[in-house]
Amino acid sequence: FNAMNERGEKNNKEDKSKYRGIMAGECARQVLAAIRKNKVEVFIGGKELRAIWIKRYFPAFFFKQILKQKIE
Repeated sequence: FNAMNERGEKNNKEDKSKYRGIMAGECARQVLAAIRKNKVEVFIGGKELRAIWIKRYFPAFFFKQILKQKIE
């Protein structure tokens, strides 16, 4: 309920996209695993990590899709 709209005003709507993310415990597990392996860089997340691959190899398609997304 703390999200803001494009004018910087309180949105007063629940952001449903938060339910599509990973749980805090899973995020912590992935971070700790990366630290244990001395990783220099790590991407944390679930299925949304596919976007990294798409952006890298198909940037025009990626940005076209991003612009089409509806903000809930």
